[in-house]
Amino acid sequence: MKGKQNVLSEVNMIMICYNLTRLMAIFDPKDLKKRLKQLGLKLSSLLGIIVAISGRFLFQRNLFCVQKIIHKTHITSL
Repeated sequence: MKGKQNVLSEVNMIMICYNLTRLMAIFDPKDLKKRLKQLGLKLSSLLGIIVAISGRFLFQRNLFCVQKIIHKTHITSL
């Protein structure tokens, strides 16, 4: 691979493979699969919470901007 970004991506893939190989040596494959599923479930629920909070924040921010525009429009139309 050529280029810094491509080389870094390749190194990251190699490190992921190495770490998974180490985990397979430490844990039983069935136990590792169970732990990875639990981790995935925890991360997905955490992501859901983050999306809900950021969505609420963005909605409130957009609502504030709309109210500001309406207020300016109301004042200038008088």
